[in-house]
Amino acid sequence: MNLVIMSATRFLHIHMSINYTNLLIIRKRILIFAVSPVILEPVPLKMFPGDGTLHWLPMTNGQLPPDAMIGGFENEFTYIARAYHNGSICPGRYIPSTGKAFVPWGGRAHKKWEFEILCGFNAIWVKTRSNIIPPNAFIGGRSEVRNEPLYIGRAMIDQNLISGKVHTLYHLCFLPYNRREVEVSSYEILVIPENEIPQALPFTY
Repeated sequence: MNLVIMSATRFLHIHMSINYTNLLIIRKRILIFAVSPVILEPVPLKMFPGDGTLHWLPMTNGQLPPDAMIGGFENEFTYIARAYHNGSICPGRYIPSTGKAFVPWGGRAHKKWEFEILCGFNAIWVKTRSNIIPPNAFIGGRSEVRNEPLYIGRAMIDQNLISGKVHTLYHLCFLPYNRREVEVSSYEILVIPENEIPQALPFTY
């Protein structure tokens, strides 16, 4: 009969038979490795200008502003944009790989070569639906219909996060996606701090 007893410091191997009993003690080796300390350098923080207040900057020469706000993703990060369209200042999104912005209007996603990019970071996304607008929702543009305010919304479509406009007159969020204007009733809306006035800043073009 063989019996193996294991402990943290040694192995006991006991061999027993009818005529004799052998007790073999094997001490376990303990290996100690000296490891040189690794000095970790701190990761540099990316500093943005200003206090994070939202503001619009024109997209010039294909150069994205350093503090451009990421609004979603579709195989890449996409950014919040706005452009003139049919008498409105219409929020939409900028897709870097295309070099163009897309705004939702009249059932289609319209390409824009001249547009502004939303910059800053002092804002949050709030879940909402239909025509429920938080008190300090950020006004991103104006409608051609009665100069109604247009807010900035976003929602998931086909596992992509798409940003667009919220039009309170229709109780919906409109998103430019796959050459179409997609309507959703449940979405997130961009909201700024309570001490800021949610106004649509002048268009720079």
